[in-house]
Parts: sequence; structure tokens; C-alpha cells
Amino acid sequence: MSSRRHGNKHWSEQASSIKPNLAKPIDKPQTNNPGSKQIMHRRITAFDYLRVTMIVLVLLHHSMLAYVSFLDFDDDPVDNVHPVIDDDKWDGFDIIIILNDTFVMPMLFLISGLFVWPSYDRKGARLFLRDRFIRLGIPFAVCVPLLVPLAYYPAQLMIRYMGYGEFWYWMMRAGLGTTGHLWFIWLLLLFNCIIVLVYQVFPDLESIVARIGKRIFNHPGRFYLFMMGLSTLLYLPMVIYLGPFYWRGLSTFQVQMGRFLVYLSYFFVGSAIGMYGIRNTMFTTHGKLAGNWMPWLVFGFILGVLFYWLWFTIACAAIVLGIIGLYLSGPMRRNFLMESLSRNAYGMYIFHFVIVTWLQYMFLGTAFTPVFKVTIVFFGTFFMSWGGTAALRKITGIDRVL
Repeated sequence: MSSRRHGNKHWSEQASSIKPNLAKPIDKPQTNNPGSKQIMHRRITAFDYLRVTMIVLVLLHHSMLAYVSFLDFDDDPVDNVHPVIDDDKWDGFDIIIILNDTFVMPMLFLISGLFVWPSYDRKGARLFLRDRFIRLGIPFAVCVPLLVPLAYYPAQLMIRYMGYGEFWYWMMRAGLGTTGHLWFIWLLLLFNCIIVLVYQVFPDLESIVARIGKRIFNHPGRFYLFMMGLSTLLYLPMVIYLGPFYWRGLSTFQVQMGRFLVYLSYFFVGSAIGMYGIRNTMFTTHGKLAGNWMPWLVFGFILGVLFYWLWFTIACAAIVLGIIGLYLSGPMRRNFLMESLSRNAYGMYIFHFVIVTWLQYMFLGTAFTPVFKVTIVFFGTFFMSWGGTAALRKITGIDRVL
């Protein structure tokens, strides 16, 4: 889900995920006093592995983008929705891309928000922000000039040959024009800063959240109506005025304006759930959502296919509820493979886009089918980004960032 400057193409980009607020999910123990301060925290396996799944969907999403029917290649390498667009296409990928685009990013913002308050409550504002700048700010500052030009270089080679050094200098001099898939990192950092400001300005926020949470956070139907109504209210004015695919920002800090407030709403609601106490809500293995996830998921997918181009928010809230309920519906035991993926998920997100675009570039002009190409690109990206991140995290100091 790569970034772009202009909004006149039929695609809205998504991305990925990230470790900072999600790497060590924590939650308050069961308590009869929602929002009360606790010093004991516990990881929640379902949300750990749900985060991993969303990141894998980001990898799959980008692996398919070169082969969807609704994208054409632009002669400006940075202006393309995706750096590599193949002439071999398959319409079946369109449906998967549309559904992914409906819920993956809102879900990631919601999950990111869930664990903000426990971390802030334990560390305080200064240490919390310091950690966020380490895990978000440093990777963004380092990886944007290193990885983004490398990921977009295949697009330049598809237009005409230019030496990589010259191409890199051209992108730097032009202000990049895109942060590619890394837009999610700076936006999440911004949201973390905003929520800290909210915590500071509203000292009675816990009591407000407790009153609201009591009415909403234990009732799937009420939560859906609240989340769908809030996000739609924030989405429609922006999308009517700017259009659904309009990107705007300062230099490299680009964001899809139509969805900016939607993402912020999911992050804030997630943080409110974390403040209320996840184990006091329906988002537990014994909650109301775990035993009733299927209707929400089916309802959401149907709406996603039918109404995506009108407003995706009515489908998004239902799909988010359904998938969370699915992950909470059965016993989920920790295992070596999922634990490794959970530890390396952030790095996989950061590095995968370069691998995707170069593998897609290598397959240009070959006789393989689009399905075969996507299969190789996806699994190649999955294992190379996983193994590469695991190797890098063995270096002292890098594990604090990745």
C-alpha cells in the first residue's frame, strides 16, 4: 500500500503495521474499576497474532497490486500507485485488494491504540514519547532515504535507464514526493503525540471513558453503530470535498486525506478500550463477541464488495468486529513460529516493499501467469523479510528499534 501524491487514480493505498505499540501487547487485569491504575500487565495472544495476520495481509496486498485490472503505469516513477505495474492481470485480485483496503489499516490503528494507555500509565508522558520516537521516529528517518528510492527504482527502469545514484539524488533533491509504505510510521507517531496531549489536557478522561465504555464496549451491536457512525461522519465530508484518493501533506509527510480522520477515530477508540480495560469489555475470549463473530464477518464482507466505492466505513466496522471475534473465539496457544513472526513483524513491514517491487520487476515480460507470479512474490517476500529482520535483530541495539 504505497504512498502517492495525487488522487486521480483508482486506488487508495494501505500499509502496514508496526511494532511500537504492538510488539508487547499488554492489558490490565480484570478489575471492577475500569480505567483504574494497575502495575501488572499481561500479553494477549489473540491480539499479538491478529497483528501478525494484518501484516501478512499487507505483504499479500502489495504482492498483488502489480497485477490488478484497475491500475495503469504512469511515466512518472513516483506518481504511480505502485512502482511496478505488470501487463499480465487477473480480475480476481481486484476483490481481494478491495476487501483488504476496507479493513486492514483501520484494524491496525485500532490495535495500536489498544495498548497506548497501559504503556503511558506505566511510563508517564516523557518516557512514553521517548520510546515512541525511538521505535517510530528513528526507523522513519533512517529508512525513508534508504529504502523508498530503492523500492521505486524499478519504476524508473521501466521508463528509461538511469543510474541508481542519479535516481537517488533526483528523488532526494525533489523531496522524495512519497514515503512509499512508510507513511504509516509517521502517522502513527503523530497519533501517539496527539493522544498524549489529550491525556494531559483532559485529566478526567478516565471517568468519561468509563461512562461511555459501560454502554458500548460490551455490546457488539452498539459498538458497531457507534464505530460506523463516528467513522462515517468523519469520512463523508472529507471524501465529498477532496475525493477518496486524494493525498496531501508537507514534503514526505503525505497522508490520504479522505481517510485521515477515520484512522484517527479507530486509534482513539482503541486507546479508549485500553483505558477502560480490555478484560472488562467484549474483546476477550469469554466476551459476547467471541461467540458471535460469523454474522459480523459475513455482513462486513458483503458490504465491502457492494459499497466500497461509496463509503467503506459501513463495512469496515463490521469486518473489524468479525475478525477480532474470530481470533477470540477459540483457545490460542503461543507457539514458536507465531512468536517469531510477532517479534519480527515490524521489520517485515519496513523491509518487505523493496523485496516486493524487485521480485515483480524480475517477472516482467515472463510467460508465467499472474497467479504464479503473485505466489512467488508473496512467499519470497514473506520469507526474505522475516529471515532478514530476524538476522538484523541479533545486532545489539537494533532490536530496540525493530
